[in-house]
Amino acid sequence: MKPPPYFLVDDDPINNMINERMLRKHFSDQLTVEVFPDGQPALDRLRSGGEMPSLIFLDINMAGLNGWQFQEAYEKDGFDSAVVMLTSSIDPSDQEKSQSFPSVVDFISKPLMPASLTELMEHLNQES
Repeated sequence: MKPPPYFLVDDDPINNMINERMLRKHFSDQLTVEVFPDGQPALDRLRSGGEMPSLIFLDINMAGLNGWQFQEAYEKDGFDSAVVMLTSSIDPSDQEKSQSFPSVVDFISKPLMPASLTELMEHLNQES
């Protein structure tokens, strides 16, 4: 059985390419990764009723629907996939704000690194 997809929600195509490669290398070449240039198409995809993602990697600062706006709508709609804030922000208030959302399980600096993914998976396994 094929695992649920991972979402990358980020307006930077180079970061998306790097992060998608890192996810495939860390998990599996067979992993499905869906990439969205901002929060609105990702929300539209979720609302369409397709398969829910295993994880959503969400940037904060994007044109269009940004990460905070996405997160507010996501929680309001009652979706429950785990969200990882994946950002270049070093503002401590962003990390603090991310903790106010129940679905946010981690706050990671870009780009994804093997150690960050290992730590994330250990964290998620402890919560299971």
